[in-house]
Amino acid sequence: MAVDPRQDPAAAVQAITKMASENSQIVVVVVLSKAIATVKKRFLNRFLAPLQRFAEDGKVHVLNPPDSLYPPAPSREDNFVYAFLFMYVAPLSDLFMMMEPDSIILPGFCSSVKNFIASKEAEGANWLVTSFGKLGLHRKILRSKHLPRLAEVLVLFPTAPPDALFWGFVDIVGN
Repeated sequence: MAVDPRQDPAAAVQAITKMASENSQIVVVVVLSKAIATVKKRFLNRFLAPLQRFAEDGKVHVLNPPDSLYPPAPSREDNFVYAFLFMYVAPLSDLFMMMEPDSIILPGFCSSVKNFIASKEAEGANWLVTSFGKLGLHRKILRSKHLPRLAEVLVLFPTAPPDALFWGFVDIVGN
């Protein structure tokens, strides 16, 4: 999930704490978007303290890319935030799902998803993405092996909306 350090971290901390406590199969990776250094520092102090035990257990990772990695306008900042996220998470798991910071995962969700994917693979389905929502990059499950290529596409087309690039990527890779 991408978190804006200019916002109050309370809702994100609450959602992450719940996810990390109740779902042993989930690793939460948070990317801080571009912001003034003092704002990021204040945010990190308020954000990391309640999540320290999850970070120590490897259940929560926080990426804080330096602002110098972001290109100047008119490039879209979110393309680069997602690219950083995708490159980081690709080796962590076979599957990836991006969620909004205030998402709540119900008990049994991970098992249901794993069972669904296993049933599709048992049928011989060669799938690339499973979508749980129509809009954006959120609520989509992808095979992590495709994330580095998706990150490259986002960086290659820095002014295009990531939603449009995502579905174009799915069309290209799926054919």
